[in-house]
Amino acid sequence: MTSASLDEGDVLWIDPAVYHIPDRPGGFAFVVQHLLGWGDPGRAVWVRGLLLDGRGTPVRSLTLCVPASQPRAVPAPRVPPTDLVL
Repeated sequence: MTSASLDEGDVLWIDPAVYHIPDRPGGFAFVVQHLLGWGDPGRAVWVRGLLLDGRGTPVRSLTLCVPASQPRAVPAPRVPPTDLVL
């Protein structure tokens, strides 16, 4: 299998239309660990990887069939902690 658009190590944004998880209604970040093969040659790919929480910590292993053009997750800018004065 060759895929010009997905590689192991990519962090994808999985939309609920691709795979729905009730406690993540807006979708979730997913890091690809293994490309398993074509689901629909040229259009969809089976991948195994890890669902990431908001801090980038792996939460759960999943096997998904995603579009070959699946969007990448966009890193959120880090906000430095502020000093709280009470």
